[in-house]
Amino acid sequence: MISKSTVDLVFETARLEEVIGDFIQLKKSGSNFKGLSPFSNEKTPSFMVSPAKQIWKDFSSGKGGNVVSFLMEHEHYTFPEAIKFLAKKYNIEVEETQQTNEQKAAASLRESMYAVTSFAQSYFSKMLTESEDIPIAALGALILWLGWFGFNGGSQLAINTAADAIAVGQVFLNTNMAAAGGVLGALLASKIFSGKADVTMAINGAIAGLVAITA
Repeated sequence: MISKSTVDLVFETARLEEVIGDFIQLKKSGSNFKGLSPFSNEKTPSFMVSPAKQIWKDFSSGKGGNVVSFLMEHEHYTFPEAIKFLAKKYNIEVEETQQTNEQKAAASLRESMYAVTSFAQSYFSKMLTESEDIPIAALGALILWLGWFGFNGGSQLAINTAADAIAVGQVFLNTNMAAAGGVLGALLASKIFSGKADVTMAINGAIAGLVAITA
């Protein structure tokens, strides 16, 4: 398992515009960069990169995220593969720790949940951009949000003591704050990039927050 210190250093060092620039041609647009989407056959650039916030948004497909999520979407890397790719690019030594069987199972479950939410994110974004079923898509995102309470809360495994109950409560609070923070961040990003608050971005932001708190 890649150590947290290595993951943190990779995120601190990697420059989103440099990494994405290795795969698609970006042009300066004010304080941001833009280019043609690598996820669709668009002719007018709608793929935006913010160096200041280190986030990207593809308005043609509804996808968005950080430097690691781009590699996972574009190159189909797993989270560890994306971290190792970036570590190699920026000459960062990867420190790995020994995992118990329980930790390996938990890591496998997290990757499976990331795959599920990535599918859900694409599905709901498509519903919002290609149909009028916004309430259905929003309900689906809400169900995922609530389901994450059970997934993250279940990591505590037991509620035998008051301390266990407090720990589970803290998990629920952190999960809710992460999702809410994702919504607010996504709405702010859509306001900056497109000049309006976008419902699709809000839903994607909630899912991104849930994935981040679980990773």
